[in-house]
Amino acid sequence: MTTDSSNSKSQLTMMPIHKKQIEIKTHNDLKNIIFLMFLYFLQGIPIGLTASLPYILSSRNVSYSHQAIFSFASWPFAIKLLWAPIVDSLHIKRIGKRKSWLVPIQYLIGFFMILFANDVHEMIEINKKINTNEIYMLTSIFFMFTFLAATQDIAVDGWGLTMLSKEKSSWASICNNAGSTAGILVGNSLFLILESKNFSNNYIRPFFGLESQKYGLVDLSGFMHFFGLVFIVSTTLILFLKQEKNFYHDESLDNNLSIKETFNLLNKIIKLDSIKTLLLILFTSKVAFATSSIRILKMIEAGVPKETLGLLNSFFQFIQILTPILASNFFDLTKPLEAFLKIYPIRLLIATFSKIILI
Repeated sequence: MTTDSSNSKSQLTMMPIHKKQIEIKTHNDLKNIIFLMFLYFLQGIPIGLTASLPYILSSRNVSYSHQAIFSFASWPFAIKLLWAPIVDSLHIKRIGKRKSWLVPIQYLIGFFMILFANDVHEMIEINKKINTNEIYMLTSIFFMFTFLAATQDIAVDGWGLTMLSKEKSSWASICNNAGSTAGILVGNSLFLILESKNFSNNYIRPFFGLESQKYGLVDLSGFMHFFGLVFIVSTTLILFLKQEKNFYHDESLDNNLSIKETFNLLNKIIKLDSIKTLLLILFTSKVAFATSSIRILKMIEAGVPKETLGLLNSFFQFIQILTPILASNFFDLTKPLEAFLKIYPIRLLIATFSKIILI
């Protein structure tokens, strides 16, 4: 009788403690999900800004050959696997494995945005005609922005593995998609809308009772200066206020491999049959949508205002933000290819239909 009563008493004592632990874990996960989305949002700003340049260049009657040169600015994300093992291996222990890269990279993005803001503005907004040398200069500047954003992405992806508990680890990919898409929306669509003189004068300024002007609400220089400051201030707060903790509780994620060991491990992973199949899918799955950027440029050439396309893009990007969050209720996130296989045929039909309309 004494034993039974003591056991029941211990169970009653443990119940509130266990409940409190669950509440703490949930609270930490929620904070870290918001923080992770914010990091991916920052990453999306330079990506979106880079993606907005072809719209502006096309409206300035820049040739397709020059725009093809500028397209190299987006390459770093396609080849970031080449330096990812370096980011994963080298770090300063006192600062943290991920913050050792995240902090200096985001500072560089912020400083370079402020440093090159006026030069980019002069080449694109002030000059009547953009020559070949300026195209190479713009490509170099935005290649650097994309390279830094891709490196930040490597660090954030790694931090996302340990930032969330095992129960919420699948949310890391949702944070990636929703956060970076939101950043791209601001850096691309929202910028194009606010930069437009016509859209500002026809819709925004009358709403607030302001007089029409010969310019939009923002220009490229002001946009880059503002978000340069956002990067610097937010990175300073992360440096001093955010600590790295392994909430996933998997010690293998904290293993410190040398650069050579990390490249060897990457080589072994790539040689796996399942990875080879996945790489084949990733390399070929977007071939059907390869002409989408050309369609947009052709629409601008036909007279469709870039701000109209930006407004249209903002609608689709908003859907892209909500889709992975809503999909988490319908698909097993531990089997991401299941969702891909079900949604891909629908995307293919929509792409085919849009091409038929434009033809």
